[in-house]
Amino acid sequence: MWHLSRQVYIYKLHHKKYYFYHPIKTPTMKHLLLFLLLPLCNYAQTNLMSKEEANKYLYDKSTKVAITHICEKQPYYPIVSPYKEGEFIEKDGRILQVTKIAKDETFCVAYIFLDGSKLSEKEIADVREEILKKHKEGAAFKDLIKQYNTDGNPNSEYFSFSEKGIVPQFTAAVKSHNPGDVFTIDVPQKKWYYVVMRHADNLLPVYVTRSAALPKK
Repeated sequence: MWHLSRQVYIYKLHHKKYYFYHPIKTPTMKHLLLFLLLPLCNYAQTNLMSKEEANKYLYDKSTKVAITHICEKQPYYPIVSPYKEGEFIEKDGRILQVTKIAKDETFCVAYIFLDGSKLSEKEIADVREEILKKHKEGAAFKDLIKQYNTDGNPNSEYFSFSEKGIVPQFTAAVKSHNPGDVFTIDVPQKKWYYVVMRHADNLLPVYVTRSAALPKK
């Protein structure tokens, strides 16, 4: 813990704040130089593509991209939340663009999707019973998603949506349960069947990102 008597100097560049603590009253030329060099060195290490290159790469048909809705409950939220729509981020070997900041995606669930076009009603019932039994016995829902979910959605552990973002049966069922509840949802006209766990509602905007692994140099 730094004492309150220590000065705090802040230098901001590219949406990042750099803090420098020093127990002196005014910064010297050496300290000011450090403020200038630190963010520039970080920029050189992390920004490997220009904005034009990143945009071309992320929207190239041959690039394998992921569309992710990042809510406040996810570790990446502090990373993306300082950015505006259209801006790019490089992190952990991936290039991301914030494509939308959604203020209306207040509902948040984890879900396991079972495809009624590939499974019979009995098979769906049996799998659901198995999932619910394992969860009751202590299995983490996120681990059950990895084992049973069939739609490949990277957002299935924290799936955020708006009041009108999903078919009415799905939204109505979620609204009728409390955070932490685990329940099933049927959308038979589309042959969609779910096991769902409701999370607490999102209080902050959801960041929709388009991302891909950085190309190998």
